[in-house]
Amino acid sequence: MLIVFGRKGCPYCEAAKQLLLFKNKTHKYFDITTPKGLKEKSKYKVIPKTFKTVPAVIQITNDKKKKSRKKKLSNKKKNKIKFIGGFEELKKLLILS
Repeated sequence: MLIVFGRKGCPYCEAAKQLLLFKNKTHKYFDITTPKGLKEKSKYKVIPKTFKTVPAVIQITNDKKKKSRKKKLSNKKKNKIKFIGGFEELKKLLILS
């Protein structure tokens, strides 16, 4: 799943949302000018402090982690969070997928 942090009136944020809809990708969008958006953004520490523009896109994947045979086998899911970048990086990611 992809998460996009943007703000109202940003043309690249709107383009990112439209691209994700066009590509039929599961995503969430948060407006960082709202308290809810800021709260969500603060949950993800992968966005570099030097990245000051919007949109800021992150990707969350679920990896199944299996324990060794000595221990009980487990299908625990661990979320992997990766910072993608802005609109241009999102475009490159979606072209390659």
